[in-house]
Amino acid sequence: MPYPPIDMCDQTTFEFTAPPALPSGEVERLVNYLYERGMQWTTSSQILADLGINDRKLRVLKGQSSNRIISGPGCPGYRHLKFCTLEDLYEAAARRHSQAKAMIADYISLKKLAHSLIR
Repeated sequence: MPYPPIDMCDQTTFEFTAPPALPSGEVERLVNYLYERGMQWTTSSQILADLGINDRKLRVLKGQSSNRIISGPGCPGYRHLKFCTLEDLYEAAARRHSQAKAMIADYISLKKLAHSLIR
């Protein structure tokens, strides 16, 4: 089914909202929690149960940790940076690179689709 023509003068508006403000100290609470667990990887479900937070908040806190928390696709969980090996860091970086390449490929595909709709 062909797409309807795009009116290039028509502006689409998007509602962007800032991420929810986190109470001060929540990032430090997670960082300290993982520091106390030492060398062991801690699963997200264990963190959620122990700290009483949800998965989304865990990801936000990790993102605001200034890379003091290491995790990502393929990791066995979360770990404090102090207890990560060089291999852990290289593997985490490689996974991020792979994700970035996939996202860029998706971006290019969407841009091509958008350009194909311009008449």
